[in-house]
Amino acid sequence: MSESEKPTHTDAINDNPPQPKQPAVDPIECDLKFFWGVASGSSRKAIEMAHKTETIEDHGHTVDLSEYPAPPHAMLSYETRNNIPKPGPDWFIDCGAYSSLHNSDRFVHEKPIEDYIDYLIGHIDDGISIEKWALRDWPHDKEILDETGRDIKNHQHWSIQDHIRCLEVADEKGLTSKEGAEPVPVIQGRDANDYLWHLDYMRDHGLLSRSSTVSIGSLVYRDKSEVQSIIERVKNALPSKYELHGLGLKKSQLNNVEAVEVLDSVDSTCWAFSTMKMSGGDDQTANWVDNLEAYMSYRNQLEAMFDGQGETSNTLVSGLSDFLSNPEQAIGQTQYPLLECVCGTLVDINAIADERSSHFTTGSKCRHCQRSILNLKMEVMGLGCRQEIEGETCHPLCPCDSKKTA
Repeated sequence: MSESEKPTHTDAINDNPPQPKQPAVDPIECDLKFFWGVASGSSRKAIEMAHKTETIEDHGHTVDLSEYPAPPHAMLSYETRNNIPKPGPDWFIDCGAYSSLHNSDRFVHEKPIEDYIDYLIGHIDDGISIEKWALRDWPHDKEILDETGRDIKNHQHWSIQDHIRCLEVADEKGLTSKEGAEPVPVIQGRDANDYLWHLDYMRDHGLLSRSSTVSIGSLVYRDKSEVQSIIERVKNALPSKYELHGLGLKKSQLNNVEAVEVLDSVDSTCWAFSTMKMSGGDDQTANWVDNLEAYMSYRNQLEAMFDGQGETSNTLVSGLSDFLSNPEQAIGQTQYPLLECVCGTLVDINAIADERSSHFTTGSKCRHCQRSILNLKMEVMGLGCRQEIEGETCHPLCPCDSKKTA
């Protein structure tokens, strides 16, 4: 870490983040904001061409572009070879830390932070809508840590230093005065406890005061259950006024609806994987028409995955698992603890068990609250999932991976 990149101050803690920008309307019928990750020129062009009005001939295909809805949100890495964002979507720019470290013989960031900030300012001045940009971080990567003898605390400390330096340079160069362009802190860790420690460390250094969003990094190489544990525990520890972003999720992780629905937004390049297979695993040789078809196919998958989640998705609530293990204990018990939904609403499970009409005591109900109430009602009626019993069937709305049919 050069002397010029070391922080000179830490801001005072302020837990009143700016309100998030009103998102563009996405035709995908779910609450999750999906940033379409582009890692090649062809995938970027596919995103750019969607929802234009003309019909064109290219790569042996006749393409009516008006049939492809425009993606309102897209993600691009600063370290990507084709790193020029095009007009159209609201962009989330990632600093590209993983690529940056792996492109260095010393596994460090070789480029100065000033270059990253100049890149952002230049594109904003050219009329590109940059909604969010990730503060520069040092990801958890076992290969790098083993090779260098570092530990995760080194990378967490250096992430804090570079976060602060990014904000200082952004202030000096005028980026923070630009419309939108919200800086997003990125927490890192080996396990959930590490992420929670890093979140507290961010808060202690005032880094939650400049953003309404917190991003979870280094999730892509983890299995579904580990990702779910990390997301749920971070969400529980984060004040409800903050949005939570999952950075770079892969398809198997996105298929875990119970975990993903706890997030407010995600980004992924997995939508273009089918074109990589067609081009021998090289996303740089896939053509943009194939990527456009892949985009539309994955939109349809997202719609199917999240369709009607207001009625059918699971809810993360503190204490819910305790209740589901023995719902009978709540029936008629007015002192049973309230459940807190991810949106902050308190759900009265006694009212559910006693069949009273009002189930909410505070806050504003959301799709997660509604699913919680439905789950609890089913448990009280004895219709809950009992996968541990061999041959037991699940109820029709069971969110389990191995759905059984009644």
